[in-house]
Amino acid sequence: MDSLLLRCVLLSLIVFLNLVTSEPQQVNNRPIIAILAQETNEKPNSQMISAVIVNFVEASGARVVPVFINRSAEYYEHVFNSTNGVLFPGGDLDPLLTTGYGKSAKAMFDLAVKANKRGDYYPIWGTCLGFETLSVLSSKQHYPLIKCDSWNVANALNFLIQPEYLRWTRMFRNASNEVIRLLQTENVTVNYHHFCLTPENFEKYGLNEQIMAISTNQDKNGVQFISSMEFKHYPFYGIQFHPEFVLFDFDDDMTAVPHTANAVYVSQYFSRVFVNEARKSFHSFKNKT
Repeated sequence: MDSLLLRCVLLSLIVFLNLVTSEPQQVNNRPIIAILAQETNEKPNSQMISAVIVNFVEASGARVVPVFINRSAEYYEHVFNSTNGVLFPGGDLDPLLTTGYGKSAKAMFDLAVKANKRGDYYPIWGTCLGFETLSVLSSKQHYPLIKCDSWNVANALNFLIQPEYLRWTRMFRNASNEVIRLLQTENVTVNYHHFCLTPENFEKYGLNEQIMAISTNQDKNGVQFISSMEFKHYPFYGIQFHPEFVLFDFDDDMTAVPHTANAVYVSQYFSRVFVNEARKSFHSFKNKT
């Protein structure tokens, strides 16, 4: 591990031991996950949510409600107060806060930060475009991403933390030794992205002050990028890879997606991590209709 990443990780682990987020002891066994919709090019004002990302959270016992784009602040506040977590999914958009997706993500992110600061537990999960959006939201005045080529590539993860210390992270504290071994040694994660957060930009733009980088990978040209991360003070998580594709997407054009038993086993773990985090939230709709 190079010295830059080593400094980031060691400082992150120290801060992790003093997290300000207080986790509730009770459990909500009927969690509802909000999933961001995104604009499409099919027709004007159209928006969509991929079925595979819905399946991803339903597989671990959560229900789903859509978060539509281009709505009022009151709308996002209502969705936030009625749900137990929000998922920023992957998609075919540039990771910009000027898109409908980006504006919706910022609205939900800001609400989640305020809630967690006052002890109201509310998790965020970002996959691919969602990971990138979390990075942009956290970099203040700077754009931390660069263009890269990690399209249709399956990888093992290069953990920045020794396996025995991964239990210090929230993302992997409940992972079995087998899950960690498979992630390190087999190509069980699949990537479809053209933007990367490099370790250099991670530190240059101050993301390391609030986020812990957990793993890296390299794109087709050898560019190193952060592939999983979690916030130090909030239950917010980001992954650049797509476990939902492993579980539910069998498109013949997506030739790199591993559907092995080991890849499925690992991907199911990530689904459980997020849904179990949502079980710590007790927001609810005021009526069942």
